[in-house]
Amino acid sequence: MTRLQGVLVAVLLTELAGVTWLIGREVQPVPPALAGIDRESLHPATWREMARLGERAAEGGPEDWQKLAECYAVAGFFREALASCRLGRLGEPATFRSLYWEGLILDRLGRSRAANQMFLRALKQADSRKQAEYTIAVNAFESLVVAGPLIWHHIGRNQQRLENPEAAERSFEKAGKLNVARYERVRLMVRSQRISQAIKLSDELLKDEPESYQTHQWRARAATVAGDVQASRRHEDLVERTDKLLPTDMVVEILLAEAKRFGLGFELAQAQRLLEQRRPGAAIDRLNRLIEEAWRPEIARLLAQANLIADRPREASRALQRLHREGSLGPLDWLMTGDALLAVGQQDEAIAAWQTSLALRPIGETHRRLADISGDDVARRHSVLADIYDEIATFRRDRSHVPREPGRLDNPEPDEAHVLAMGWFCVAEDHRFRGNTDKARQAYALCLEFDPGHGRALQRRKWLP
Repeated sequence: MTRLQGVLVAVLLTELAGVTWLIGREVQPVPPALAGIDRESLHPATWREMARLGERAAEGGPEDWQKLAECYAVAGFFREALASCRLGRLGEPATFRSLYWEGLILDRLGRSRAANQMFLRALKQADSRKQAEYTIAVNAFESLVVAGPLIWHHIGRNQQRLENPEAAERSFEKAGKLNVARYERVRLMVRSQRISQAIKLSDELLKDEPESYQTHQWRARAATVAGDVQASRRHEDLVERTDKLLPTDMVVEILLAEAKRFGLGFELAQAQRLLEQRRPGAAIDRLNRLIEEAWRPEIARLLAQANLIADRPREASRALQRLHREGSLGPLDWLMTGDALLAVGQQDEAIAAWQTSLALRPIGETHRRLADISGDDVARRHSVLADIYDEIATFRRDRSHVPREPGRLDNPEPDEAHVLAMGWFCVAEDHRFRGNTDKARQAYALCLEFDPGHGRALQRRKWLP
């Protein structure tokens, strides 16, 4: 062997050792073997998809590894997802999708600095071609979000976690008119006492998102600091009259939306689509196959709903039985349970189920059911309460709605008095908004008659001229 050949061999051995170290350091555990994953924690539909994608990735190329990484990520196996993402890029040019998903995964692993580095690489990759070509489907919002602004929002959120508010604000500013980024800028401005800037930006945001109660909250805070009592009260009022939630962690929103592409998430999304197409029988068949393989509460809930739509109350009741045994019934599950029991003639049990639903979460719909099957006096009480809950819900959704005065209840129980107080509070607020001072004062007095400690009624009554 010549001296030159010896040098080349040494260089090759050094490079091979480096690659071996890199793979050993960054690509464990090996995803195709599904190493380290508890099979019992997954529904078989998800396990099968992971196994299928793992086999395909082992024999395929970068796109197969990338899809496997995404499947792992939406199932919460972020270390395996990271390994798959990186395996897909070995010896291949990095793609925007791979870099972006690695950023999402690192974000969920709590590695904020590394996530931001990957997001910046993804942005650079996107900028090297046409930015418009790169869009990320966010099914939860039924729209396409341009990659650039969304990524700058991710970066800003990580800067906040790293306690770098100035860098976070610069990142949010680069996100342009993305509403969730402008909202974060408003919060940072208020916290740093740049009140005039916060007021200007929040007013611009409210022109585009007038129903965002979070933005109204921060606009009210800014007005309070500025000493503008009238504006502060106006936006506090609007917090009561708006109900749109601005999602602030878009990484979570994207992963939840993308979960509908894989395994159990895909199967449930397809069953839901069948229900929307008014094909409950096909949905039931699909859901029965899933629940026979392994019981999961989300399958049971959707199966009960499908059976009620198909007028199969006994099957719906059976689907809810294990939820009951597992202690997993929420207020809407108890509502469905009552519907199913009434349909098979078990009226007393249905009433008990609806009363449990009311104890967990009182809504007009449940009171309405009880009103329909109760005796005269009890029916009237439930009807009054149902009307109040419906009026409150409409009052929050529709600013043009004029709430009706609550009906009268003789000797109300404490929980009934609380509902009556809420009803009169909405009436009082509507009169105050409309400038009917005397009527507002009378309505606040009636609210406080039923609930003397009603804090908002006490506060708003003081606002009256």
